[in-house]
Amino acid sequence: MSCESIVGHARVVAHLQSLLAADRLPHACLLHGEEGIGKYRVAWHTALARVCSAAAADACGQCHDCRLGRAGAHPDLHALDEPEAVSLRIEQVREFIALSMRTPYRARGRTFLVRDAHRLTEEAQNALLKTLEEPPPGCVLLLTSGRPEGLLPTIRSRCQEFGMRPLSIPDATTVLERTGCPPERVGLLARISGGAPGKALALEAGGFLELRAALLDLVGGDASDPLEAAEQVLARVKASETGVRGRTEMLVELWISVLRDLLVLGVGAEDTLVWHHDLEPRLGAVAARRTPRELETRIEAAGRALRALAVNASADLVLSELALALV
Repeated sequence: MSCESIVGHARVVAHLQSLLAADRLPHACLLHGEEGIGKYRVAWHTALARVCSAAAADACGQCHDCRLGRAGAHPDLHALDEPEAVSLRIEQVREFIALSMRTPYRARGRTFLVRDAHRLTEEAQNALLKTLEEPPPGCVLLLTSGRPEGLLPTIRSRCQEFGMRPLSIPDATTVLERTGCPPERVGLLARISGGAPGKALALEAGGFLELRAALLDLVGGDASDPLEAAEQVLARVKASETGVRGRTEMLVELWISVLRDLLVLGVGAEDTLVWHHDLEPRLGAVAARRTPRELETRIEAAGRALRALAVNASADLVLSELALALV
């Protein structure tokens, strides 16, 4: 697993490799950017390169240490990777802190990864702070976050930050083609995810594309009962008991992309700018029923829904209010 397996993010990967080669990787790094763009993949590869016994700046993927790392069994590589957890607890951080004080077994030092570090509770972040202030020799902490504003300023100030951007649509398409995603949906998913393959795969796996019809029914005036429509959509979102808020946010973002297409058609722009080409006949019919200003108002309502979810508003209430605003 060399860096060549990572699509996009060339600038960040090259910077991290140069730091690894010089053995100057900071004791704390924060990789941040939009959800689903590959932050954790880059962080994981960096951690694997740090324990690799065959190379200084990359992971060969073949040596004993790389094989241990990939199996999650390397004694000097520790990951807090719980994407479905609502929060990351102080007990988990304390375990990391205790491990950080031990002498590494095989590698040049111990490496710790925390996925979605913004989900660390304030108590857990404060516990981590002392380790960041006085890091044990050879200890490196790699944090990733789609919401770095959720981290304490004192945590961020002690990390070297690496801002990461979404992939280009061609790069996102390449990643999705490697995953076994249905070929007929690869281009569509790359566009509507905004160059975030992780988000694209979640949309596909969760059946979210099917929920675009409910939005068009609401905006087009075809839903006889908006609240009932919202309840049916929420039931689909709650198909998984965990991550309901994140799944609701994903749905609203998807709906915003559909509303964007309606506005594109509503103002008479070229249909080549439409992302949801598979819905184009229906999109055109709905766009014809609404003025551009009416569509803008609905996009604004969806934006408010996203902001409400970001501050922990009830997903049920948010979707119900949005359904009424879309009619």
